[in-house]
Amino acid sequence: EVELCPLDLDRPTVAGYYHGFSNRTLWPLLHGLVEQSLFERRWWPAYMSANERFAAAALDQVSRRGGALLWVHDYHLMLVPALLRRGTSDSPIGFFLHVPFPAPELFARLPWREQLVDGLLGADVIAFHTEEYRDNFARTCLRLRRDVTCERGRLRLPDGRTVVTAA
Repeated sequence: EVELCPLDLDRPTVAGYYHGFSNRTLWPLLHGLVEQSLFERRWWPAYMSANERFAAAALDQVSRRGGALLWVHDYHLMLVPALLRRGTSDSPIGFFLHVPFPAPELFARLPWREQLVDGLLGADVIAFHTEEYRDNFARTCLRLRRDVTCERGRLRLPDGRTVVTAA
């Protein structure tokens, strides 16, 4: 059974979160179009705020209905897995990225790279379209997080959790 929950975002949040950070910063960068990415610092707070609102809405549903699989989709919501993880320990969390994940050297250009990687590492499973994209993510994690190890697509975190990556 699936329950959809609408979430209203005001125009300034949609402008900064969706049209700005998601589609003018992340989308080009994730596709390797670095020269087309815009790094507007004013968009980052809107992205964080929208992700917090989506996570809060999901956690509200889980608290009312009981445990559930929490499945998060795409680059618009890369902070949500960690926000969900902070709010629930018994619900499994999955994430699927519908676009490429670039090489670590490209992703490193993003000022908020660590926050996004930490957000994704809140998931139990992170899925990508191809092994190349999965490997790019794992290499990015190893580059940014010295306390993370990787063996056969499994990222071991310092808190003892293991995040499975899949293609």
